[in-house]
Amino acid sequence: MSGTNITYDKASEEAISMGLTTMQVVECMQLSNAYAGTKSYVNAPNSMTATLEDGATVVTFTPINYQATYPKLSTTGVPEFTISIDGADADLINFINSSYASRTKTEISLRTYDASNTSAPMERGALTFVADTISLKQMNVQIKGSFANIKNKQAPSELYTSERFPSLGS
Repeated sequence: MSGTNITYDKASEEAISMGLTTMQVVECMQLSNAYAGTKSYVNAPNSMTATLEDGATVVTFTPINYQATYPKLSTTGVPEFTISIDGADADLINFINSSYASRTKTEISLRTYDASNTSAPMERGALTFVADTISLKQMNVQIKGSFANIKNKQAPSELYTSERFPSLGS
């Protein structure tokens, strides 16, 4: 699991350092594209079958070595992610080429699991963002992405008035 940047809260850090838990955190990544489909990977030496946060969808994650760099906490700008994958296989390279050819956005979802309990992710939901750029050089893949920039969203064109919507009050 080299390359995984996992942060723990203070209580978890103390429990792990004191040997009170044998929890092994495993990070998983899904790449989804409307044209190319979905690829599921685990940052571990062996494949892993796990249930997604909906409680019904079971996915088999293929092993791959990657490093996810999470954005720093900031009140300005758009949070950006970087994922570096060394030694991409032909299946991933074909997925990237198909995604690029389709000119459709690729969505990346990151989840963490306790390796001894894969019935649900450790968080309530996946951390999902959109790939802004995907570069491929030989067998190395670099994905840069961000959350949606809400500052660039158009405001509703509907005019909300108390006459039209009495429950708004005056």
